[in-house]
Amino acid sequence: MQDMKLESGSNLFPPMIAGVVTTYARNFNSAEGLGPLASSYVEFPDARLETAHKKVIEARNKFYAHQDISESTKHSKSSTVPIRVLVNPKPTLDGFFFTPILVELLPDRIPDIIELIEFQLKRLIKDLSLKNRIITDFGREYDLDHTYELGVDFP
Repeated sequence: MQDMKLESGSNLFPPMIAGVVTTYARNFNSAEGLGPLASSYVEFPDARLETAHKKVIEARNKFYAHQDISESTKHSKSSTVPIRVLVNPKPTLDGFFFTPILVELLPDRIPDIIELIEFQLKRLIKDLSLKNRIITDFGREYDLDHTYELGVDFP
C-alpha cells in the first residue's frame, strides 16, 4: 500500500486497509478454542506503536468486523458509537456510491502500521524460536497416552 502511494480516495485503499486491520486484529481477539495472543503482545516500548495498535483494534471492533449493537454498547451508554469517517461519494448511473474510510486510518498512518506489524513479527519469531527449541528437545520424552495442555505441560 505504501509503495503504491495509495490515496484515501483510491478504489484500492478501503478494501486493502480493511484486510490489514482484520488480519492483524484477529490475533488479539478470543476465538472458540484459540484465544488471543499473550498479554505481552499488547505492551509496547513507545506510545506511537501503542496508539497504532489501539487504532487498528478499535477499527476492527467498531467498523470492519463488529458493526452491531453488542460491540457498540460495550463502549457507550447509547446504542450507537460515533465513528469519524471520511466519505468519498462516487457518482454512478443511478446515484452515488459511498466509500467510508476511518479518519484514524488514512494513508499517512500506514508507516506506523507497518512498523507495528514488523515489531510484532520480530517479537513473535523470538518467542516461537524459544518454544521450538523446547519442543524439539530430543532429550525429553512425552508419553503418547497422556494428553498435554499447550502452554501448561507442553511448551
